[in-house]
Amino acid sequence: MSGGLLYSDIVGTCYHLVQASEAGVLNEASKLDDELRIVEIFGKSFVNVDTTSKSGIERAIKLGFIESGYADIVFFSTNYCSFIFIQRK
Repeated sequence: MSGGLLYSDIVGTCYHLVQASEAGVLNEASKLDDELRIVEIFGKSFVNVDTTSKSGIERAIKLGFIESGYADIVFFSTNYCSFIFIQRK
């Protein structure tokens, strides 16, 4: 298990935080949703967005992710991805 997966497991299982990462769109149907929602994956809660890719972040912004307050914690794959969110906020 990688450090990122371990951390995600801890915040999801132990702290019961709603997460935003690529896991939120593991279900193909979640990629097609036209509104934000919280999905359960492996017993943990995720917002149905992908915050680890440029296209996923653009979709999240379009759906109002930043303003929604749905996620307690957001995982990014690169500094560039986090910069897009900071710049839009």
